[in-house]
Amino acid sequence: MTNTETEYRMAPDIRFRRVLDEAVVVKQDNNQVIVINEVSASILDIFEEQETVTAEVLVNALNEAYDVDRPTLEKDIQSHLEELQTAEIITSVTGHK
Repeated sequence: MTNTETEYRMAPDIRFRRVLDEAVVVKQDNNQVIVINEVSASILDIFEEQETVTAEVLVNALNEAYDVDRPTLEKDIQSHLEELQTAEIITSVTGHK
């Protein structure tokens, strides 16, 4: 994993909801609706509970939920964080704490 200490937060214009069997993100600045997969939804569930989150916090929280070894989970979470950042759903927090 590239940096387990980097803190992330959900972008301020993002609203996240689970609707029936799907999870959706609404980007309020442009009214874009994005359907996300279950792993990304699980990650955003944690963002709903905590203002800032590190990759390490996510790995610890999701370790029991997914039947995969820890190194694979770390790699997968980092990949999802990068995708969520590219989509401007989350942002890294610099200089926090």
